[in-house]
Amino acid sequence: MSGPGQPGATGPQAQHLRQVYEALLVAQARLIAAMGLSELDPRLAPAREEARRHFLRAWPRAIKRGLAKEPPGAADLYLCCLARGLSRQGLSPPPELLPAEGVYFALAAEMLS
Repeated sequence: MSGPGQPGATGPQAQHLRQVYEALLVAQARLIAAMGLSELDPRLAPAREEARRHFLRAWPRAIKRGLAKEPPGAADLYLCCLARGLSRQGLSPPPELLPAEGVYFALAAEMLS
């Protein structure tokens, strides 16, 4: 029998988290492909790790503010965190590939202060 937080967990919350995770993966893959980067680029691992850390801190704050509850908003927030991580690795995502909503960048920046 599976419970919350255990492998195979089911229910609305688990389903929502799976949808958010999928949205993050899709957004990340699109950005990396649009930048012409290989998935094997060694700069991606530290950028992704930094993005993950910042996203996990920023996401609960975003939800409390009524943002990023749904997968598309969470993906936008993650892309802002990933953009920061990529830029610290010398990779600059073009602005047109990133969310237009400045609030997500502001939330990501809060995690750095």
